Amino acid sequence: MGRRKHWWKKKPESGKDYSLLVSISLHKVCVPFPVSIPLDKVSIQTKLRWFKQDLLPALPRSWVDITPVSDTNVIIICKASYYQTSNTGRVQFTIHIQASFNWSVYFGCNLLNYASCKVLQFIPCPLQSVSDVLSLISILEQARICRGHPDVKYTGLVAHRNGKFYGNQGMLLAFEDLGTLDKPTIRSSHCEFLLDLESPFSKCRPCYNVRTLLRIALSRYNRIRDHVAQHRVGVHSHVNHRYLLNEEKDVKLQYQHQHIRSLDRKLTRMLLIATDKVGVNLNNDMHDDVCTIMKQQNDDIVRLYPEGSFQRLFWSQQLDAARVKNASSMKWHPLMIKWCLYLRYKSSGAYEALKESGCLKLPSQRTLRDYTHVIKAANGFTLEGDEQLVRVAELSTLKEWQKCVVLVIDEMFIREDLVYDKNNDELIGFTDLGDINNHLVAYEKSIKEDTAPELANSMLVFMVCSLFTSLKYPYVQFPCANVSDPPHLLKTARNCLASKARHMWRDGSNILFQHIADLYYRDREKGMGLLLLPKIKLEHIQLTSFSRMRVDLAAQLLSETVAKALRLSGDPAVQETAQFVSMFDKFFDALNVSNYNSGVKKKKTFQQPYRSGDDFRLKWLKDEFLVYLDTWEQSIKAREGFNNDEKKKMHLSPQTLLGLRITIYSFVELVQYLFTLDGVESFLSQKISQDPLEKFFGCQRQRGATSDNPNVSEFRKNLQTIRIVDTMCRSSVRGNCRGVKDDPIDIKENTPLLKRKSLKRKRNVVLKDKFK
Repeated sequence: MGRRKHWWKKKPESGKDYSLLVSISLHKVCVPFPVSIPLDKVSIQTKLRWFKQDLLPALPRSWVDITPVSDTNVIIICKASYYQTSNTGRVQFTIHIQASFNWSVYFGCNLLNYASCKVLQFIPCPLQSVSDVLSLISILEQARICRGHPDVKYTGLVAHRNGKFYGNQGMLLAFEDLGTLDKPTIRSSHCEFLLDLESPFSKCRPCYNVRTLLRIALSRYNRIRDHVAQHRVGVHSHVNHRYLLNEEKDVKLQYQHQHIRSLDRKLTRMLLIATDKVGVNLNNDMHDDVCTIMKQQNDDIVRLYPEGSFQRLFWSQQLDAARVKNASSMKWHPLMIKWCLYLRYKSSGAYEALKESGCLKLPSQRTLRDYTHVIKAANGFTLEGDEQLVRVAELSTLKEWQKCVVLVIDEMFIREDLVYDKNNDELIGFTDLGDINNHLVAYEKSIKEDTAPELANSMLVFMVCSLFTSLKYPYVQFPCANVSDPPHLLKTARNCLASKARHMWRDGSNILFQHIADLYYRDREKGMGLLLLPKIKLEHIQLTSFSRMRVDLAAQLLSETVAKALRLSGDPAVQETAQFVSMFDKFFDALNVSNYNSGVKKKKTFQQPYRSGDDFRLKWLKDEFLVYLDTWEQSIKAREGFNNDEKKKMHLSPQTLLGLRITIYSFVELVQYLFTLDGVESFLSQKISQDPLEKFFGCQRQRGATSDNPNVSEFRKNLQTIRIVDTMCRSSVRGNCRGVKDDPIDIKENTPLLKRKSLKRKRNVVLKDKFK
């Protein structure tokens, strides 16, 4: 103060420019300095110190000075806030005033942009007086805070990316804010932080705009996590981890855990085999000791395996079986019965060896036969089969639209053989098409003077498949002879293309299998690098009698990838072949919709589920695909210089064309009818495929490890076991329908199974009725 007074007492020098330095306003009361002071005599630090001396007494109680003692070029004041929800205190606002009286405001650790934050533009910069600072404080305390996006789904998404959310060009779009609110939130990189008092929104405009990008990223994250491609994250994937996204690494880790559990089950089976070879039978004393140990370890097993797992059920059943004194008093769970039936079905000898080893408690084969023989094996329609179908379908619990089913028909070749059934006193092995059909066949043979009975060489099966539930029930079977297989259209179309006896032609261009083969060999000659046809292997090109029956190879060959590769070659001669491949790829996709996500995942609109009777694919099938076939036939008919036999080889086979037309017209009518029913919102076209019946035939051939050609008697006996086993039966690994997942085992299924009554109980019932 002495120096200030000393300067004021100095006389003005001539030639000097003096002016009023500053006037400081406190609560609208102006206190000017008493005299004029020469500007060149006062340092910037001194001006800032005088400003601070007048500012601090006027600050509100919640604002404090945190300026470092050694720093004379800045004034720092802040306001702290206390959050009751998290029981923590944080610095909310910080104001920095520089020696030039320029100012800046921090919200938490975030610098507020003076140009974009409209509420701050009312304060001059640089500051003119203390009243400007008090006005700034008043604005900050009254302003509404932008909430950002505190949703857990968004904070988890950005936190998974180390708190930063970048766009496609590497630009920072949003970040995770942990220090401004009572909970984490996601803000735009251009967040304004402060809102106008008149604004009806809880977020600023940049935060609203970034929400759409967050939704897209979240959807992509969920899609990758739940439905990521198996070739990238599968158990046997060779993709290096550094090329995987964080989401893909998480999914791959889940698959690894599942694979480990599968190996555990395999190890358990190996232990059972080893126990059968070197195991020791337990006497009564050792049995009691084992029961005691099992009871002691029961808590560990319950804690290790969750409720609803098959391991937990298996342990509880073994513990109950060990406690009972009489094996006949054991009440087996229906799922345990199904599992034992499946093991016995695979190999009755192995099941008996496992049971006699004593390491496991299993129901006897006599008990299992009571379940499989509750319904008498017979051909054709039976009342018992109808009752079992009603019971399995659970009709009382279904709505009307859920009762819609499709009847899938196919035949399986069997071994010609005659077997005498002593229970029914009949010979089994002749053709049997039902009473009426048998009379018609006999009448036809009597006209031809051919009275010799005919042995059956195939079994015609009718399977009931629900369109909206998981019901797949082999309904009836008929031993027959010389029945043609309903065509698998995509497979037969591929076979026609690959046939050397055909030379298909349309509108002046050839449609040749050799075009695809040449493209494959050129693709492989490149050696290393990217391939145009990565999924096409040598087995797709060099077809054998077995590979011609595989539908999966036909689907991969007649795919959009192959069509695009042919068009990319630029050769005009292969364009018609590319058109043929593309048309059948769309046809197969439209009639093979298996789930609700494959269309979005693969970006193929033809694989999306049907949601109305006016779906564009129905119109495409009738107005484009059938027209494509019709114009193909017309162009061949108009071609001159060829006889009828040669023209037939320029097109698909007549059986394939007829099957295509029947399938398309019936499918369109079916879809349009389904959406007239109340409650039908979507439909998956794979429900009408023959895959469940192919799986059933595969289970028939698995009897006793392998039984490629069962006879009529064996087929009938296996049928009832497969009906009971149901979802327990696994499809063949090398079967015709590959890539089709088996139905999951329902652990909660506890519906009692029908069981044949013992002869002793039947005899007691007869005696009671006799002596009444």
